[in-house]
Amino acid sequence: MESVLSFVENKIHQTFKLYPSLLQHSDTLILLKNIMSNIIKNYSNENIRKIKLSNQKFNEKIVQVEGAFEILRHVGFRTDGEFIYLPNEIKLQILDVGITIIEGYEQGKFIVSKENVTKDNTENTIQSTVKLTNLIKASEEMKINDKDINNRLNYAKAIEEMKQFESYDKVIDLLNESLLTIENNDLIKKYNLLYRIASIQYTQQNFIESIKTIQKCQEIIENNEKLFTEQDISEFHHLYACILVGCKKPLEGALEFDKSLKYTSSTTYKNTLRQKCNTLTTFYFELYCNEPTDDNYNTSIKELLNILENVWNNHEHALLCLAMIYQKHGEIEKSIHYYRKLVEECPDSAEDGIMQAKDYAKRLLSTL
Repeated sequence: MESVLSFVENKIHQTFKLYPSLLQHSDTLILLKNIMSNIIKNYSNENIRKIKLSNQKFNEKIVQVEGAFEILRHVGFRTDGEFIYLPNEIKLQILDVGITIIEGYEQGKFIVSKENVTKDNTENTIQSTVKLTNLIKASEEMKINDKDINNRLNYAKAIEEMKQFESYDKVIDLLNESLLTIENNDLIKKYNLLYRIASIQYTQQNFIESIKTIQKCQEIIENNEKLFTEQDISEFHHLYACILVGCKKPLEGALEFDKSLKYTSSTTYKNTLRQKCNTLTTFYFELYCNEPTDDNYNTSIKELLNILENVWNNHEHALLCLAMIYQKHGEIEKSIHYYRKLVEECPDSAEDGIMQAKDYAKRLLSTL
């Protein structure tokens, strides 16, 4: 339980660090505390444990305020498109941690700097709000007609984007049911259903089934490429790459990321390139760590430096792994150089893993 509480505590602190403007919304902080404290006082009352997302006060004070909804997610709240609710398995101690940290920031025990605000943070907050709005809309459309294939696809996408894991199996069943109702020559709908199933299976880490499903998509898209947009083709290669990486085939996955980059738009190019770099970085880091020979050391160092010099300057994961390899190899000065480069030159960001990498680098620097 201690590790869970520590994880939740770190995530909440990161949220305040990434969204310091949250401290300017005293009404929001009070509402967050009230939501959690009311559940603690009435833990067995199911009505207290859920809030309608369409509630005007909740929308204004939580959904529309940077970081607020994220805090509820960190302490265990989930959404189903109509309600935000706290599952029964979430322990009261987690809510206590949430309240204590919020009060700490209110009382000035914890301090954040406005310097941490970046364009990425604002964009991520906007995206989170859009995703939640999409889920609410898709849920309402399903209430009107839950047999419509487009409604099911929109609902499935929204469920996946909001990471509603408990609903994944139900959604896959709905999409498979729809597959049985469409004509064989309706290739676009068939592809869209298969693609979404493969994507959810991947998110479930069901890599065996997801590779089978994405290969059915591959057959359709390769034989009927003219039917699909460049965005469709880019998203297909991107998902295929992710699944291959999940299947422990990182170099094949990197090649699929390259194919995706040929078609990707400017808005998604950075994310795809980041994932390619993450994939290669992890592969070469594990290559040396699993078998620390001179050949593997030289190969790993060469490839990580190539990423930093020719693909993505100051890529956080590459900097961290390069520093760790140098440290493991006994080259402490080089290790310190790259740890410091990561801490000092890479901006704080809400991107997955960046804050953890920087915090980890700071801890290691203190020991060298």
